[in-house]
Amino acid sequence: MRKVLLFSLFILLAGCYPDGPEYTDELDSVYTNYSPDFNFSQTYTYSLPDGVIDVSGSQNFNPDFIDTNFSNAIINSLRTNLNAQGWTEVDENDDPDIIVLAAAMDSNFLYYSVDWWGWYYPGYFPGWGWYYPGYFPTYVSGFSVGTIVIQMTSPSGIADNQVPVEWVCVINGLLEGSDAYIIDRIDANIDQAFMQSPFNN
Repeated sequence: MRKVLLFSLFILLAGCYPDGPEYTDELDSVYTNYSPDFNFSQTYTYSLPDGVIDVSGSQNFNPDFIDTNFSNAIINSLRTNLNAQGWTEVDENDDPDIIVLAAAMDSNFLYYSVDWWGWYYPGYFPGWGWYYPGYFPTYVSGFSVGTIVIQMTSPSGIADNQVPVEWVCVINGLLEGSDAYIIDRIDANIDQAFMQSPFNN
């Protein structure tokens, strides 16, 4: 009877063990930080960039921009969330209280592995003799990660070439799935960034 109880307890505990992520969006992460001196309950004027800068390692002095579909998704989501706070979008030449800057990058990670077909020393099988060692199959797998960095800066507080950043958001996730799926995740993650920050709280 005791063995049955122990086995039942083991099955019960094993059934409660949390699984890993099942969907790509479960691996997304959203980080935010803000200046404790910034008054989030006040409304401001703001300006948005025309595009999202690609900072994936270009040594160019002229900025490159990410794909228009993703850039528009990021900027439109920022606009929707800021307008929902009662903020007003103005042109960058109209002295906005806040200038929003957005940048993005992607990183590719590749893994190579060789199947050694068992425990034999590469290049020799008993009874077969030596053979050319380049015939082991090589497997390549990998994944791509995208990162979005959003900063809200206050141009009126610039001093000694220091631009005060009032709020920063970093979103990180796998670049997997269709463009529409990635854009949906961008929208959801930017919404999450605003929810976990003290806007109008």
